[in-house]
Amino acid sequence: MTQALELTQLDSPQEWDLSDLYKGFDDPRLTQDLESLQTEASGFRESFRGKVKDLSPEQLAECFKALESIAEKSGYLYAFPSLIFSADTRNTEAKQFLDKVMEALTNVENQLLFFDLELQKLEASKFEELQKASVLSAYQHYLNRIAKYRPHTLSEEVEQTRNQDSLTGRQAFIQLRSVHLGEQEYEPVTTPDGRTVNTESELSALLYHPDPKIRTAGYQSVRKVMKQHNSLYAYIMNTVAQDHKIENQMRGYESTLQKQLLVDEVSEPVFRAIMSGTGDRFDLFQRYYNLKGQAIGQKIRTADLYAPWTTEAAPPVTYKSGVETLLAALDQFDA
Repeated sequence: MTQALELTQLDSPQEWDLSDLYKGFDDPRLTQDLESLQTEASGFRESFRGKVKDLSPEQLAECFKALESIAEKSGYLYAFPSLIFSADTRNTEAKQFLDKVMEALTNVENQLLFFDLELQKLEASKFEELQKASVLSAYQHYLNRIAKYRPHTLSEEVEQTRNQDSLTGRQAFIQLRSVHLGEQEYEPVTTPDGRTVNTESELSALLYHPDPKIRTAGYQSVRKVMKQHNSLYAYIMNTVAQDHKIENQMRGYESTLQKQLLVDEVSEPVFRAIMSGTGDRFDLFQRYYNLKGQAIGQKIRTADLYAPWTTEAAPPVTYKSGVETLLAALDQFDA
C-alpha cells in the first residue's frame, strides 16, 4: 500500500486511470480480446456440450477453471467502457463500445449456458457426488446455487432468448434512463465558497451540505428536471417491473419476494424476522430525525434527510489529503 501511495498522482484531477485495462478505445487489444473471448467460448461449447454428465470431478474442475478465465476476461472488457460511460453518460464513443461489448458478452453467455443446464439435469446421486468431491471444494457454493435455481431454470433456447432480449428490453430501458438523465441541463447552484455545480451527481451531493438553503437549492434543481420527465421515467419503471413480473411467472416463482430471497441467499424466516423487528421499532427512525431537527434548529424536510448534525461547514479536504487518508486506512488491512 505504501508503494501505491508513492505511485499515486495525488495532485491529479479526480479521473479514473484505466490504462491497466486498456489504453483507449483504439487499443488493438480490445478487439483482440473480444475475438479471443468468443473463440474460447465457442471452443468450450464444442468440447463439452452434451458431455457434462460423463465428466469426472477432476475434469469438471478444469472446466470451472476455464470458465473462470472467461469470466475474468469478460469482466475486464465490460469494466473499461462501463466505467468511462458511468463517469460521463454523454460520451457517445463509450456508449457505442459498451453496446458492442454487451452484445459480445451476451453471445458468450449464450454459448456457455449449456454447462449449468446440463449440471442441473444430473441425477441426484451424481450431483451429490460432485458436491462432496474434494477437488471441487472451491466450487461448492456455485454448485449449491445451481441446485437451488434448478426449479426455475428454463430450456437453453428460452434462456438464450431471454439473454438476447435484455439487450433491447429491460436493461435497455434502464440504460435509457441513465443516458436521458445525463443529457439534462440543471439549474446551477453556487455554494458559499463560490463553487458552481450543475450536474445531477454534484447537485445531489449538496444534500449533505450544512447550509439548509444550499440543500434546498440542490434538491429543487434535481427535482425540477425529474418532474419534467415524470411520465417518461414512470413508463420506464413500469416496463421494467412488468418485464420482471413476466419473467418470474415464466420461471415459476411464487412471488417476487421468493426470487429476491434466492438471489440474496436469505431464508424467508430470517427476512420476516428482520421486517418484524424493524417494524416494531419505527419509533427509532422518528426519534432520530426529531433529534437531528433539534440539532440543526429546524423541522426536517426531504432535503434535510442527509444533512449533517451541525450547521457549521466542515473544513475542506483536498484531493491529495483524501487519497492519503484513504490509502492509510486501507494499509491497516491484511494483504
